[in-house]
Amino acid sequence: MPGFPVLTPMDYTSERKIIFEKLQSGFLQVPTIWFVLLMRDEGACCADGQGRYKAVSPSFWKFLLVLWQELMWPRKSKKSLSASLSLRQFGIRPKDACLWANAVVAGGLFTVEKGDFTNRRASTYIYNTEAGFIEWQGFYRGLMMASAEWRVSRASMRGVHAESIKAWAALVSLRVRQETALLCRELGVRRDQEAA
Repeated sequence: MPGFPVLTPMDYTSERKIIFEKLQSGFLQVPTIWFVLLMRDEGACCADGQGRYKAVSPSFWKFLLVLWQELMWPRKSKKSLSASLSLRQFGIRPKDACLWANAVVAGGLFTVEKGDFTNRRASTYIYNTEAGFIEWQGFYRGLMMASAEWRVSRASMRGVHAESIKAWAALVSLRVRQETALLCRELGVRRDQEAA
């Protein structure tokens, strides 16, 4: 094609180096388990044998990518592996960002120092560095279960103005604990909480 340079094949390492140089710090490091374990569970049979896991809204993944990018971004002011973001900074509806923010906190992956919505002060999300693949997979399975239940009951709750973020967080927390216990049983892993 006129105007385009002729590309000669290179080895993977050379091509990767060139791309990194061209895009500088334009790459986001994300845990491969998001794709290898979490997304693989979408549509799979539930651990309790009751139906299939239903994928959550794509807005969750956008929320998580924005949160993770800010978490991984090095800043001199950071004291821990944290991210400071307001609900409006996720690029999704603030109401959806609120759901997902409460979910990652209720699921035990993050703690949060809440900002102030009225003066737009950002909340600080602090990553739980103890979270491994079991916590992540248990979280996502629980989130899928909670999200499916929430979608079904949401219409009736809106009608009586009973939709509650506290109820959502409690549902996520319950489902994450249940799914993590089922996952541990499935993997033959004994956890400290189960031993007690």
